[in-house]
Amino acid sequence: MELHKRHGLSQTEIGRRSGLSQASIYKLLAGIGKPRSRTYAKVINGFPEAWRDYLERHPAARREVGDVLGTSHAVGAARTRFERFVQSDFGLSELEDLPNEYRDRYRGHLQRTMDPVITKLLAYRDRLLREYRVREYRDS
Repeated sequence: MELHKRHGLSQTEIGRRSGLSQASIYKLLAGIGKPRSRTYAKVINGFPEAWRDYLERHPAARREVGDVLGTSHAVGAARTRFERFVQSDFGLSELEDLPNEYRDRYRGHLQRTMDPVITKLLAYRDRLLREYRVREYRDS
């Protein structure tokens, strides 16, 4: 939504840069259906700078992403290598001096690599939530 409103990008432009159809972007913005994690990953990969900016301005979103990825930690604790990597836009910040072609290749590889991992993490999270709810129901 922020890409659309704050950055003034059309649904078509968001779709083009993220590799999604305009219809998919419309559904995301309208809250229609339950998008798959790879849909969000495509938007994030298409707009890494906007994603970094968003996370910096929204600590709750950072915590939520950390919770999903299992990287939450106590305040003041040293960040793990994985957390530093995630917070550096999955390594894209180190490539900012390279031509776009190389950054785009890295983004594509990152997306192909992370899609199955994200899918597994979200499935595991959902399984844990179901398990917890069943336990709470039994105990009440």
